[in-house]
Amino acid sequence: MGLNRSAMRLYFTGQVGGIIQYEVRGQLRVRSCPETVRNPRTPAQTDHRNRFALASSYVRSLGDVYKVGYRQYNTSLSQRANIVKQVYDNALTPAGTIDPLKVLTARGPISRPQGLQLQQLGNQLRITWFRPSNHKLKLTLTLYNYTRAIAQTHYDLATSQASFATISIPDGWHSDSLYIYAFWRSDRSHSTSDSTAQPISDPNNTHDIITTNSQSPTPDPADLNRQSLTARWASAMTQNDGFAVFSATAGPHGVP
Repeated sequence: MGLNRSAMRLYFTGQVGGIIQYEVRGQLRVRSCPETVRNPRTPAQTDHRNRFALASSYVRSLGDVYKVGYRQYNTSLSQRANIVKQVYDNALTPAGTIDPLKVLTARGPISRPQGLQLQQLGNQLRITWFRPSNHKLKLTLTLYNYTRAIAQTHYDLATSQASFATISIPDGWHSDSLYIYAFWRSDRSHSTSDSTAQPISDPNNTHDIITTNSQSPTPDPADLNRQSLTARWASAMTQNDGFAVFSATAGPHGVP
C-alpha cells in the first residue's frame, strides 16, 4: 500500500483493502484494517493476566511501604513495578495464591535484620533483634493481615541500637493470619536492607501453601523447617498460657 498525504487530500496506490480513519490529538490517522485478529485470550495470556492481577492486588494491600523499601533499588523501573515484579516472580503459587513469606517489601544492600524474635501477649507484640554493627539504622515494620488483606506500617519504629520495639495488634485480628515484614533503613544514604518476613499467628496454615517446586515432588527443606517452626510456636502458646515466643534466623527472601 502506498500513501501520500498533501494538505487535505489522500492518495492510495496498490491493493489497499479495508482502512480505518481516526484522529489522535488533532492529527488524522489512517491505517489498514486487518481481516483477522489473533485471539487475545489464549490460556497462556489469561493465566499471565490473572497472575499479574494477583501480584498487583497483594502489593496494593501492603500500602505504600514499597515507596521506602524500593526507593533506590533498580531505578530503571518504578518502585511499584519493582515490587510487583518481585511478587510475580517469587511469591505466586501454582494454586493461584500468594506465599507471604516470599514477598519482599524492601530491597537493598544493607544486611537484613537478624535474630528477630516475636513475643505476643494480648494485643501487644514485642519485637527484638540482634544489634548490627551500624547503630544508626532505623527499623520499618509492617504488620500484615493476610486474612483481611490489609497492612499497618510503622516507619522508623526504632533504631537498631535499641534492640527491641513494641506495637499493638488491632482488636479483632487475633484469629487472623498475621505476618510481619521488617527491614533496616539508613537516614544518611536512604538505602535499605532486604526485608525479612515471619508469621505471628497463622490459624489456617496459609503460609505453608507453597511447599515444593512444581517440577519436582521433593519438598523444599526451607518449607519443612518453616512448618517445624510453626509447630514450635503453637506449642509455646499452649505451654505459656497464651504468651508465645517465636524466633528464627532469616534466610533467602525472609524464609527461616
